[in-house]
Amino acid sequence: MQLSAGEIARLKALDSGTQITDPLLVQVISNLQPFGNQAAGTPTRYRCMVSDSEQSIVTILPAHLSQLIEEQKICRFTVLKILRCSSTKKARPNEPPMSFFIVGDAEIITTLTEKIGFPEKAVQAQQQQQPTASAMAAPAH
Repeated sequence: MQLSAGEIARLKALDSGTQITDPLLVQVISNLQPFGNQAAGTPTRYRCMVSDSEQSIVTILPAHLSQLIEEQKICRFTVLKILRCSSTKKARPNEPPMSFFIVGDAEIITTLTEKIGFPEKAVQAQQQQQPTASAMAAPAH
C-alpha cells in the first residue's frame, strides 16, 4: 500500500516538530477503541471509525508525538497507521467512511490521548461491549 504525497507531507510535518492542525488525527485519537482479539501479553490493537461529517478542528503540537517516539512508547509506524485512512463506504455501507488503526498497549494509548487532551476516553470507549478484553487492556485506576 503506497503513501500519497499528502500523507508523506503530514508525516514530515509530524517529525519536524512544527505546529500542525489535523482534524483527522484528532478524531482518530479521540475515538480509538480496542479491536479484535485481545490476547494476553500481546499489544492491543485499536480501531477508530470516523465520520467525514465531523468538522471539529483541534491544533496538535507534534512535539507530543515526537516525545513519545523518542521515549519508544510509540513508533513512526504507529503514527503512519494513524495518518492512513481508507474508504469503507462501498464495502460496508452501514459504517462511517473512514477506518483508522493503531497498534500499541493501553499505557501507550492512554499516554498519547492524555498528552493531546483526551484522557482515557479511548481506552474505555468499548468497555461495555468487550468487558473482559477492555478490563485487561485498560485496568481501572
